[in-house]
Amino acid sequence: MRNSEGGFRRIENSLFEALIGAKLSGSAYAVLLVVIDRTIGFRRQSAGISLSHFQGQTGLSRQSVQQAIRRLEREGFLKVVRDSTRRSCYSLASHTDWQTGKGNHPSSLGKKITLDWERKSP
Repeated sequence: MRNSEGGFRRIENSLFEALIGAKLSGSAYAVLLVVIDRTIGFRRQSAGISLSHFQGQTGLSRQSVQQAIRRLEREGFLKVVRDSTRRSCYSLASHTDWQTGKGNHPSSLGKKITLDWERKSP
């Protein structure tokens, strides 16, 4: 395991906003973040990741990891290349194609957002 003390990962603003707007379960988010760590975190386009690595990083059961991967692949978040080895190869699909529900994201609402304290008159 790497020592991440003082480290960071550079994530494009558009990817970060897509993550915020993605309508995913907690397990799907966890699996997606592992893929982001192993790809963007290591400055790679794709990465071979074993199911046991996903389990160790997320604390999820093997079945939950597999279900999350299938959902992420089906909904266009991940691309998976499977072969006869124990590690499939994962890459992020273009986040501009993700179904994120951007209409509800604060950055898309502009001036429509009013904080509670702004609504109250003295």
